[in-house]
Amino acid sequence: MVLNVVLGRDLIGKVFGSKWPDEKPIQVMRIMTAFVIIVSALLSIDPPALVLDISGSAFLVIICATAPAMVLGIWWDKATKAAAYVTIFVMTFVTGGSWLYAFYVQKSPHWFFLSDPSNKIPTPHQFYWIPISFLLFIVVSLLTQPPKPEIVKKYSLDIRPEY
Repeated sequence: MVLNVVLGRDLIGKVFGSKWPDEKPIQVMRIMTAFVIIVSALLSIDPPALVLDISGSAFLVIICATAPAMVLGIWWDKATKAAAYVTIFVMTFVTGGSWLYAFYVQKSPHWFFLSDPSNKIPTPHQFYWIPISFLLFIVVSLLTQPPKPEIVKKYSLDIRPEY
């Protein structure tokens, strides 16, 4: 929708000076929507699985960066804010970087990024980073000062479901 406005109103109307977007805004937006859909469809054809690979990678980066803090922050009393910050920062770059390395150097994100090019090890979207992110969170939590008891009560114990 934003692209429709940029193309229709801003580019055609303001850059090229046409009065068409002011006179018939709905017609312009419909035409721009069709244009954006056609261009997007053409871009997604080659290679066809790239959209799936990118969405899988994005999901992996989000899980590795935030899942340990969300899960262990509620269910583990020793989880710390420092561990959350370190895990989010480190795992965002590590998982994204390993995916990009596998994609550009090994020509597919479905190979272990450190495997030998002649003997590639298959892996679905570098999933092995998920347990590593939890391990990183636990190690950093154990090495940093534990949270105060009132913080644990407010942000962990009080929001747990009762059985």
